Amino acid sequence: MTVYAVYTYYYTVTLQGGAGYTLTAETGSESPVKEGGSFTFRFALEKGYQRTKNFAVKVNGDTVELTAAEPYTYTISDIRENKTITVECNAALCSRRKKHFIFDSINTITAPSFR
Repeated sequence: MTVYAVYTYYYTVTLQGGAGYTLTAETGSESPVKEGGSFTFRFALEKGYQRTKNFAVKVNGDTVELTAAEPYTYTISDIRENKTITVECNAALCSRRKKHFIFDSINTITAPSFR
């Protein structure tokens, strides 16, 4: 008799949030993700913020293209390692007095873990 071990691997998807925008898991996407699975996330600007010319959404450092229209989403397919989603930009907030404030964002939130 031959006995084989079967392992199931799960990988964490981390969403880094910051001032002026949110990154959230789409319905049906959960972290950790079973090996070979997929994860879809949504990018949303908060009211009063706009994209700047250096705007980029990255997965493990590689720039990805969000869908062209709202809701802005991206699906990571065939996951075989932990993934970190980041946004590179300066979000400009325009107040009623026409003052501009620039924020760099690096706060970390992690998608909830479900099994």
